[in-house]
Amino acid sequence: MTVDGVNYSENRWSALYSNHKAVRGQVIFLSSGSDDNTIKSVSLVGPAFPNSMSGTAWQWTSAAYDMAYDVTDNSYTYTIESQDSELSKFFRFVANHKQKTNWYETNTQAAIPYDGTIANGYTAATTQDPNDVAYTTSGTTSHTDLTNTDNIIWNRPSGQWTIRFYIKHDLVAGESYYYTITGHEYVPVEITGLRTFSYDVALDLPADGSVMAYEAYSYDKGGSTASSTQHGTITLRRLRYIPANMGVVLKYVTDPAHPDVQVDPQTATKVSAKLLKRNVDNTLTTANPEYTADDETEYWHAWYKQGVTGYTSDTPWNNYLVGTVTRTLLPTNGKIENGEFVERYFALSTYYRCADHLTSIPDYYGFFRYKNNQASGANKAYLSLPSSVLDYNGQFIGQTADEPAGALSAQYLLFDDDFVTNGIGTVNTDTDNRSADKAWYTLQGVRVSHPTKGIYIHEGKKVIIR
Repeated sequence: MTVDGVNYSENRWSALYSNHKAVRGQVIFLSSGSDDNTIKSVSLVGPAFPNSMSGTAWQWTSAAYDMAYDVTDNSYTYTIESQDSELSKFFRFVANHKQKTNWYETNTQAAIPYDGTIANGYTAATTQDPNDVAYTTSGTTSHTDLTNTDNIIWNRPSGQWTIRFYIKHDLVAGESYYYTITGHEYVPVEITGLRTFSYDVALDLPADGSVMAYEAYSYDKGGSTASSTQHGTITLRRLRYIPANMGVVLKYVTDPAHPDVQVDPQTATKVSAKLLKRNVDNTLTTANPEYTADDETEYWHAWYKQGVTGYTSDTPWNNYLVGTVTRTLLPTNGKIENGEFVERYFALSTYYRCADHLTSIPDYYGFFRYKNNQASGANKAYLSLPSSVLDYNGQFIGQTADEPAGALSAQYLLFDDDFVTNGIGTVNTDTDNRSADKAWYTLQGVRVSHPTKGIYIHEGKKVIIR
């Protein structure tokens, strides 16, 4: 039943009149435009919602933020993408686009920050801790202070938020009004093609597919291991979200409709992307798509291909990426036990950023072994490969010290969603054996016997076949 724009659920009426029998249905009372007691619309007005303002003047008649009525939740709703500049600014809920009919703040204000410890006299404005407001039909003469306590405080940082406004009718207690805000806080991140990343809370990825996240699931040391600079291949598994503190590789996709387009370090530009803090209800089960694992053994839920063969609960979890939420110094480029390396550390980089690169080889992304006394930056990650998977190409066999600085020990990248951005050939400090064998290779490093039209690498040089 809907009365004056307010929906009364069948269960509510059944509870009130459990001893009475009646025909249930929807009744809508329509009132004339002069009846301000009838709520025909609810909108958001104030500096926290910039398009409802004209300079510093509140536009009470503005329909820019008209809220839609959700009959399934019995609430008025509006979803907004907010900016940090709007945090702490004021607003009110307005009925019928008139100042005289609006909802203002009670003695309990919205807390900032909303997700910290909430002091007495404040609320988080969440579903668990909604914020009460009061209603007036004489808003032009009472509760008119637009600079202080009468206003509602917008207490959310930049993010995607849904405001839900509730009007509850009780035959005994009368009417009550409150609102909640749900959604996700933005975490800004800069990406130039590819980068490593980590964060201290779980994060969701943009819904438009512009940013993809991967964990380093496995390592293939390749064929010959006779050279300390022989490359290996890291297989990266795509994730649905980023678990807290986990090291990942982020890939920025310029065209989400074609995510398999190769990232070229020579043309990649820096972009600012927005990840979203993941809000998770602890009561959710593993069957729920919003489930976030607290136990490492349950991280398989984070795989983008979860449930597919090889991506199930029976598949062992592994990630060779180590997240560094805070800047972490690496005094040596590996873990040493009993005087020998048992792990080696690698940084995601482009080949040309390595001091010892060869100009005869096109630039590419890969993991390259750290030198001593380097650091993994805040909110980044490094690759840590153990001796159990590395061979001589990680400088393990018989090694108790590094070879000369020129030994790059590059690890190429293979994405499990069929996106490949591996290097061109094997990196050696003295010669490129791809040019020595006279073979032809695609820009993805794939050897071809009969090259057709396109761009290839031949004898260490780019060749265009038209």
